[in-house]
Amino acid sequence: MRNPGPALCLAAAALMAACTEDESTWPAVRTDMGWLATSSGGLAARFCPDGGDTLDVSGHMGGLRPDTTYRVMATHTAAPGPTTLTRVELVLVATPRTYAHEKADPVEAVSAWAGGGCVNLRLAVRTRNEGTHYFGCIDRGMTSWPDGRQTLHLGLYHDQGSDPASFSRTLYVSFDLSPYAASLRAGDTVRVGFPTFEAGTVTRAVVWPGR
Repeated sequence: MRNPGPALCLAAAALMAACTEDESTWPAVRTDMGWLATSSGGLAARFCPDGGDTLDVSGHMGGLRPDTTYRVMATHTAAPGPTTLTRVELVLVATPRTYAHEKADPVEAVSAWAGGGCVNLRLAVRTRNEGTHYFGCIDRGMTSWPDGRQTLHLGLYHDQGSDPASFSRTLYVSFDLSPYAASLRAGDTVRVGFPTFEAGTVTRAVVWPGR
């Protein structure tokens, strides 16, 4: 089971950390976005970085939902063999859907890229941590072109609720495009619209790499 779905909270983007007592002995580390699978006991068991091989996880990072796959941004050891997670940030995951009432509270769109079967977004939101933000993926349909290429049109759903826009906080959101796995082909384009503070709705285009 994957971590939940289309309407997501900023509060859920919790930070987990695995620590050791002697930081001076840590090997080289790298940071990747990927999928983190847990064991039946709720421990981190396997990490699959986008575009990489699945790695067994050493250590005892726990307190997670059993038999669940989380989307994460993880800092982990880069040496061969089982990897140690030194920092893990949960990534909000949404699948494309339509909404009866769309919300478009502004964000800063930092970057967008494809990986892990998703279009991944790095956003900055303005918050005072006094309310819950909800995020989702708006499905605006697919366009087919005469040359056979396709464009998938998506939008960011963002409901800031009662949280005042104050200081900036960075977070990651992944649009899980598994519902389009049978139709999206390598070289197709995914266009994502973002509501922004300064420029209204802006669009980022991502070339789909295939699976």
